[in-house]
Amino acid sequence: MKKTLLLLAGDPGTGKSYFDQMIRKQISGFHELSIDVEKEFLYDKYGFNDLDGREKLDYEALQLYLEKVKLEMTRGHSIISDYPFSNKQWGTLKRLSETYDYQVITVVLTADFNVLYDRQVKRDLDESRHLGHLMTHYHKGDRLQDRRQIEVNPTKSELSAFLKSKKYDEFKLGTTFKLDVSDFKKVDYQTIIDSIDTLVSEKFFLSDYIDHTLLSPTATKAEIKQVVMDAQKFEFHSVMVNPCWVKYVHALLNGLPIKTATVIGFPLGANTMAVKVSEAEDAIQNGADELDMVMNIGMFKSGDEDYVGEEIERIKLIAHRQHRILKVIIETALLTDEEKKAAARLVSARGADFIKTSTGFSTGGATIKDVALLKKYVTGTTLVKASGGIHNRQEAMAMIDNGADRLGTSQSVAIVTEP
Repeated sequence: MKKTLLLLAGDPGTGKSYFDQMIRKQISGFHELSIDVEKEFLYDKYGFNDLDGREKLDYEALQLYLEKVKLEMTRGHSIISDYPFSNKQWGTLKRLSETYDYQVITVVLTADFNVLYDRQVKRDLDESRHLGHLMTHYHKGDRLQDRRQIEVNPTKSELSAFLKSKKYDEFKLGTTFKLDVSDFKKVDYQTIIDSIDTLVSEKFFLSDYIDHTLLSPTATKAEIKQVVMDAQKFEFHSVMVNPCWVKYVHALLNGLPIKTATVIGFPLGANTMAVKVSEAEDAIQNGADELDMVMNIGMFKSGDEDYVGEEIERIKLIAHRQHRILKVIIETALLTDEEKKAAARLVSARGADFIKTSTGFSTGGATIKDVALLKKYVTGTTLVKASGGIHNRQEAMAMIDNGADRLGTSQSVAIVTEP
């Protein structure tokens, strides 16, 4: 699934929760987040004595929701949320989606006002509706014998003025669909679901994840050119080559959105720190956008995390000063699980953009287990790249489903053209 933020927006009473459930039954992979769930959690935890108190809890609930959105995005998980979204959330959701390279899909559900009013009256009388939304004061355990005694109960004119001021039905972010749900029996939900499915499907995005790789020591200039042509045709994220080919690849890709990527300290990671620094500076000068550096595995296994951490940080500073990306290859096949966890924490703490499983030149490549483990233990904004031994679409999708944010493979064309 392509990294997606799916927002079900529109006025209260339009059946967003029902549509949410319908989508998740047909399209797997969405993580559900809800502002209302956060509100109700805080209502029960703290309670409130007046509407000002409730408003403060509502604000805190929004912040909790946005933090969870950010966390799920750092993990590469697709998100679905239903809520009467407005300008209050628009800016932050837009910034987060741009920062973490998420596509946004919004479905705005609309309905005739009289229908909305009748639905809200009926909804508020339902025992399942949390009292925190309906009262001017609430504490956990409060009960209301007669639901007609709710205190937050606007008249038709008050509700009309409120909805007009909020402009819930005008919310728009990313690819936006509008759906009239005045008569639930006549709503064509399936057409919208099919459109969403197309936008998030793996065939639509898989090439975005791939660093199209040719690191063979026997690679010729003609073969390198073919890799670049393949990347142009299938719109891979980058072309990954050995350092001697960086300038050539960068020239061929000039003006295209495809990145030029190369390796540092490859494949053993045993060069001195000064040599790796020089390699990084030379690669950037020749046009590299992304650097995949092999950490000093021997030093790491010797317990010298200070040395390895300093090496990562020095290369990171070189990369980030020039707005380049640094990935750190830890060679998972040579590490124990405890060492992998420690490496994930170290790479994250030193600010690398990615932790990468493998060079493809050691005793093994990426495994689903290792990808999931690294995804669990990285922190901050560090992402996970799976590399080595990814041969087909099934393997590629398994890596992504278990947390990979990028894939390194020489089988890129076969993977994206596989029926």
